[in-house]
Amino acid sequence: MDTTYWAQLLSGEKETFSFGYSSNEPSVTASPPWNTKKFTNLQSALNVYEISHRIAPKYIPEVYESGGISHYIMTNMDSYAAAWTNGSLEGGIFGPKTKNDLLKMIDSIYKE
Repeated sequence: MDTTYWAQLLSGEKETFSFGYSSNEPSVTASPPWNTKKFTNLQSALNVYEISHRIAPKYIPEVYESGGISHYIMTNMDSYAAAWTNGSLEGGIFGPKTKNDLLKMIDSIYKE
């Protein structure tokens, strides 16, 4: 697997914004033997392959299971948020003021 780390830049011209890529560092390539190594956290795995960039989170949000899907529960200021994947799709709910309302919204996705 060839992984190249790029810095993503947001550039604005007049009233139009566009995304572009800029490489200030050499590419990093790792060919991990996924079936033979076990790690206690993501950063440990990155360290083995000499990837020292700070990209591994130390905080993992609370997980709520519904409909056989893991939903990651977070707060943002005074609101709750959830993020999940279902197959190749990503979903998210942002804005409920209570955790209970957020969980009800998530559960409603899977009710017939």
